[in-house]
Amino acid sequence: EADPMIVRLAQDRNAYVVAADSDYHLYDLPQGYVPLYFLKLKALKGSLYQLDDVFTGMDAKGVALWASLIKYNFVKLAKLQNFLSRTLADDREKFESWLNSTEPDEQKRNLITTEWLLLRFIQHVGSSIAYTELIELIALDDRQKFDQIRSNYINVIPEASIKT
Repeated sequence: EADPMIVRLAQDRNAYVVAADSDYHLYDLPQGYVPLYFLKLKALKGSLYQLDDVFTGMDAKGVALWASLIKYNFVKLAKLQNFLSRTLADDREKFESWLNSTEPDEQKRNLITTEWLLLRFIQHVGSSIAYTELIELIALDDRQKFDQIRSNYINVIPEASIKT
């Protein structure tokens, strides 16, 4: 994975990341992320995304927590769903209406709902409290690995370590 190296270069150079990898939504990029498939190369027009555009009201630690739980199987889906079942969200009805009209597969709907509820939970309680509560769902043997993965989203390697 070159994502952390590319992110560090973009941060150090105050540059955009132009790529075809939605993982860049998960990083705090000063100029933002431009999905390659949105670019109209003749005119160089395209959408630009920054961390707050996708993860409104969350800091980099909250996004890293969300991404680490969603992208890696540290917690069984049913266990995470049970934990998140108490999460309140004012826009839940609107979300469920949208989801039911766009996704016919129930298994996918359950996964998307869990991702959305986790997002709302972290937004509601903040990254520190969310981490304190969610780390309890992860097996003791997996916590160090989880923290390492989570920190990779926040502490991108320095440019001097990048070999080109």
